Amino acid sequence: MVPRQPHLLWILVANLTFGFVSTQVLNETCVWRSVKDNNTQDSVLGLSQDFLEFKQRFNPIMASFRGFHQFDDKLPPFNEACYHDMRKACDIFIQRTDAVLKGDVSDLDALYISTIKWECRMFQEGVDLKTYVLANVGHFQGLQSTMIDFLNNQEHLYDFSNVTDLEKPLIRLQSLPKLMDDITTLLRQGIDIGMTISRQNMPKIKSQFQAIQGQLPENSTLFKVFKELPNQFGEDSVRAIQDRAKSFIGNQLMPAYQKLENFISNEYESHARKTAGIFSFPNGRNIYQKCLEFYTTIDDITAEEIHQIGLEEVRNLKKSMLDVMKDLNVNMTFQEFSSYVRDTPGQTFQTQEELLDYFQSLLSDVINPKLPLIVPRELLNDQILKPSILPSPPGSGGLASFNSGSVDGKRAGAIFINLENLNAIKKFELMTLMMHEGNPGHNFHSGFKEKSPALPHLAYPPFGRHVTVPANFPIYSALSEGWGLYSEYLGLELGLYKDPYDLIGFYSWNLLRAARLVVDTGIHHYEWTAEKAVEYVLENTFLSRHWAEGQVNRYIDWPGQATAYKIGERYIKKMRLKYEELFGDQLSLPEFHRRILTCQVPLDKLEQCLGILDEMNGDPVVSALHNSSFNALPVISVIAVSLFTVVLMKTHVRQQ
Repeated sequence: MVPRQPHLLWILVANLTFGFVSTQVLNETCVWRSVKDNNTQDSVLGLSQDFLEFKQRFNPIMASFRGFHQFDDKLPPFNEACYHDMRKACDIFIQRTDAVLKGDVSDLDALYISTIKWECRMFQEGVDLKTYVLANVGHFQGLQSTMIDFLNNQEHLYDFSNVTDLEKPLIRLQSLPKLMDDITTLLRQGIDIGMTISRQNMPKIKSQFQAIQGQLPENSTLFKVFKELPNQFGEDSVRAIQDRAKSFIGNQLMPAYQKLENFISNEYESHARKTAGIFSFPNGRNIYQKCLEFYTTIDDITAEEIHQIGLEEVRNLKKSMLDVMKDLNVNMTFQEFSSYVRDTPGQTFQTQEELLDYFQSLLSDVINPKLPLIVPRELLNDQILKPSILPSPPGSGGLASFNSGSVDGKRAGAIFINLENLNAIKKFELMTLMMHEGNPGHNFHSGFKEKSPALPHLAYPPFGRHVTVPANFPIYSALSEGWGLYSEYLGLELGLYKDPYDLIGFYSWNLLRAARLVVDTGIHHYEWTAEKAVEYVLENTFLSRHWAEGQVNRYIDWPGQATAYKIGERYIKKMRLKYEELFGDQLSLPEFHRRILTCQVPLDKLEQCLGILDEMNGDPVVSALHNSSFNALPVISVIAVSLFTVVLMKTHVRQQ
């Protein structure tokens, strides 16, 4: 489909029943439309592409980031009228989906295209719950933090094909004051209906706003993209745009940020919710229920279920760690052992460069050579094997993260690690972390999606706007984060945790993901305080207080997201156990993993998707491998690996 260029007023195309097009003019501040050619039946691919474009207009910054550049001069809308217009547009997409499903559609395409209905229903429920009033000033995903980085610090965010493209970053920037006014309106509405950001995170939010002020425009982070404009269209053109940008930043944008900061400090903060959790909202527990369904992609899963799963997982993992301590003849409590491991000499880095080099070597020298044992060899291109490894942008809450590459191939995927507190990062944590964020985790998964047979709206989902969930479109977090956590488990089978401290790191990270189930539901359903949540993390994981507090602040701002990891991993393991029982040692792990990642669907549709792929391609056994000359990796149990490493640990501890 040829991409349509946006009009001044966005057009919603409707009326499928009689096979012709009717139009409805939307609010001019909205940035979307549903596209359908006149007198043409929808195709599966056409509908998917239209829905992808629809979502990209909802989040044009993320569209630019992923390499779709038709909206490079647009910002995401944040006003109530647009949310409701978009809710109506979702009705049209649901009708279009129903019409396509009545046609001659393969089982796999039918499953893929039906996700449009599910995504639209989820968005509509979120709009009805008014979670958009939380707007976009959260400390973890705010226009004063992460959004600035995406606007200015991302390589190849823009496509400068001609001289008019040079204007797009400036046009986008010039829209920020209006966006801030719209956000202020929504935040005021949130005050009126008793739905506000937690007071717990207000100091961080205020400090982020303050960090923006006090710089000359040309030294501002907001000017960075203009410093890097290409010169192929003439230095005069570039200099003219730079001068206009400096003037706008100094005379209009900085005052707009100051105005929003004043509103937050002088008006909003006094109304910020006193509780850590959203249970205190009117209808708060129902909102949290929808957050859980949004992130786990399982209908009707409850906070009580998730909390109990978390308690069970923490208990079992802690027992495994205590068994290791017993075998080592270590007479310590769990917390004492955690401190002992964290304080062991040689576990810290002297410089940022040393840490980044070590992190890179884990990927290049240790993990990548093992990948053909667990994923299809033909997928291992340079994009997957050589991602960038970079420091996290200021204000990031976690220890590490991954950003997908662009579909135009101009920017590779990037793994980010938080270097703001170098002494808090320990070597024993990094092998597991690289398995999760790098390969075979998010980096591999991202590269796979771009080459998978999944439809466009599933292969390239725009992400972001997390603080407004569930008034957002799902990004299938349980599958992506579940795969990341499952990837850590694959490190056991690959023998990558031979160093005893690396094995401890594996258990440590697993304990954190299990504890998240307890803590997230504790905060938002069981009315825990932030300090109670921090203490639980400290008592049941190996995190230092610095990282534990950062994690809890993230859960406060981002209800439900932290549950996706362990719930997703458990579901993937459940599917694998089913296939191991069917095929035993003939199961091809590379082929099984290919099919898991091909299924870009909600978790409660994963088994159905695998069944369809089995009917299409045959059993996922060794003989089903494509372009591969190796046998499947034999399954090695966690217990067997642990027994092997305990011997190493005893030797290692005696040498301390």
